[in-house]
Amino acid sequence: MKKLFARVLTVGYLSLLFIFCLPLFASADGFPEDGKIIRFIVPNPPGGGMDLYPRTLAPFVKNHLPWKEGEVIVENIVGAGGYTGSREIFYSKPDGYTIGIVMDQVVTLPPILGQVAYFDASKYTFFGQFNNFPSMIFTNSKSRLKSFSDLKHSKNPVTYGCDMQQIANYWMMAEKMGLNMKPILGYQGSSDSRLAVLRGEVDISTSEYSSFANYHTSGELRILFHFGKGPDKRAPEVPSMLDLGYPEEIAGINTVARTIVGPQGIPDDRAEILRKAIWAALNDPGFIAICEKSKRLEPDPKTAQEAEKSTRATAAFWLKHKDQVKATMNEFGYR
Repeated sequence: MKKLFARVLTVGYLSLLFIFCLPLFASADGFPEDGKIIRFIVPNPPGGGMDLYPRTLAPFVKNHLPWKEGEVIVENIVGAGGYTGSREIFYSKPDGYTIGIVMDQVVTLPPILGQVAYFDASKYTFFGQFNNFPSMIFTNSKSRLKSFSDLKHSKNPVTYGCDMQQIANYWMMAEKMGLNMKPILGYQGSSDSRLAVLRGEVDISTSEYSSFANYHTSGELRILFHFGKGPDKRAPEVPSMLDLGYPEEIAGINTVARTIVGPQGIPDDRAEILRKAIWAALNDPGFIAICEKSKRLEPDPKTAQEAEKSTRATAAFWLKHKDQVKATMNEFGYR
């Protein structure tokens, strides 16, 4: 009887030990396995900013992962303005061997408006951000618009050069900021609309600072304000929406956020290994040195928690106002 009781106690003890050690076993499952490949999906063509950040970072992620050998391979999956590759990331096998870069507005606004097949971008597994910069509103330096005050009090409609995807910016300025605006559609992306401003075809357009920085420093373009919540270190004299007295609800929504994500459902232990490696890579002196030498890379790293918070806030805002934005797009011919 005593032997039976001792066996029962031993089995019980071992069972409890196994249960309490499960997290340790899970975190020590050999991820990532030596010799494996981690896909780093870019939903845009090679050569652009969205491609250059991952290609520069990938070797540093590889070096900071706990394996002896393996590769982090950048893979371009292009289509639907970046949406095809973004969906590929979301629906990939959640085993930690697929990560990618997405643009927040690309993965939040179009699905909410019904422009593309829906998925919930807030359910990505978040690993961090390369940067999250506000869109800036600029004009020709010879324009009648010398400051935001001129923009705000303009009696004549201010013409805004944009493509249909930028109608959300128009809606923000017209409906939420009360500006007298007239969108001029047909431009293909920020570079096309920037040239329209330089040629004097339209009064203003919007873009992230790095895409027109040389025109600003040369004095050809003037920045009137930006959609952020505070000073932008690259143009600290430019007022933000909060500086101009607009509510925090609408500040920080129209940004260019380059976010590193993975599919939903990656096991927590694997996700944490990737988060640590990616954060270490983003702050690696070697990566920073390459960026400092480049004229196209401007890292301003954000943590996984910050990335998730900003993406959720963007999605929640556009979900709240989707009917109004959709009505505005329909008014200008988008169905």
